Amino acid sequence: MSKNHEVTDEQLSELKAKHGERKVLRLSTTTPDGVIEVAVMKPGRKEYERFRKQLGDDAKRDGALENLLRAHVLAPERAKFDELLEEYPALPEEFGKPLLSAIGLSGSAEVGKS
Repeated sequence: MSKNHEVTDEQLSELKAKHGERKVLRLSTTTPDGVIEVAVMKPGRKEYERFRKQLGDDAKRDGALENLLRAHVLAPERAKFDELLEEYPALPEEFGKPLLSAIGLSGSAEVGKS
């Protein structure tokens, strides 16, 4: 299996040093062609609010997850990420779930018993 894109440990360490240890994530998925990894910065409250507003706008809903991911990708660089999206247009949905889970939307919340 070939690597389509890899975020090295060195790249990840540099990004964490620059942006903060807890703010940078490495997301990975496997395609029929190999493994794709991206480094992203966790969205903050304002970015998440913008995402939610786009979800509520019929004209912007389809691109909301791609916009959120695109705004937070640190590696690869923008041109390479665009190439990956051309070849694998479902990447925003694939990486969106773990990205949203990292900021608290895991779908595992339950009503507690009193």
